[in-house]
Amino acid sequence: MDDPRRAGHRGPLCSGTAWAAMPSRHGCDVRSKVVGELSRRGWELSEAKDLQGSLACHHEATSSPNSGPLNWFHRARSEQAFGRLHEALDSFKRALDPGASYALPAREAQEAWFQLAKLQRDAGILEDAAASYRRVVEMSPQLPSAHIMLAVVLHELGRTAESVDAYTIGLTLDPSVG
Repeated sequence: MDDPRRAGHRGPLCSGTAWAAMPSRHGCDVRSKVVGELSRRGWELSEAKDLQGSLACHHEATSSPNSGPLNWFHRARSEQAFGRLHEALDSFKRALDPGASYALPAREAQEAWFQLAKLQRDAGILEDAAASYRRVVEMSPQLPSAHIMLAVVLHELGRTAESVDAYTIGLTLDPSVG
């Protein structure tokens, strides 16, 4: 009840000095076994540019049998922010795993597919990137950037007619992009 992490907070965690007083491994409260708290703390540490603390929390959260897609999503975002792109690629895939016990919320799923596609393109996995961008387009057909990035990948694959179609839709949705 008097847990310092719970005093004056917006959610299950507060940031600031309360966490500094907690036993930690790289800024992560290792006494907490609440997966959501570990994941949120990992994201806070990521935003504070604490690579070791952030990844320690995310690894702890995703190693739990209670871990779910949202924990993998937050881990992937932190890995991506710290340039651990191959790890982020794997974590986004795990966040989007259709066999998970529950699915990501729609906004996070769209973001996960978009970031996965970006990482796949950067890694030269263009067919997978095109498929991932198509998932974003299916989820958010009014999102110009999804159509434009799909067009870029299709162009890189040499599929000019499909690329032109995707560019046309993207530019129709947002003429300022061109």
